[in-house]
Amino acid sequence: MGHGWHTVGKEELSRRPCSCGKGFIIVWEIEEESDWHAHNRFDKYTEYACPDKCYSKK
Repeated sequence: MGHGWHTVGKEELSRRPCSCGKGFIIVWEIEEESDWHAHNRFDKYTEYACPDKCYSKK
């Protein structure tokens, strides 16, 4: 088995509409665990789900 990280959980932290109102900007928190280290790590990322790329600058 490799020494990589594997996603064990994903939680939506916030969701707001794009400036055009056709989609959403979603902030996720990801929990990962390592098959080598005896700990987990958390990271956040933003998903832009707007079909016309009309992202809000807020």
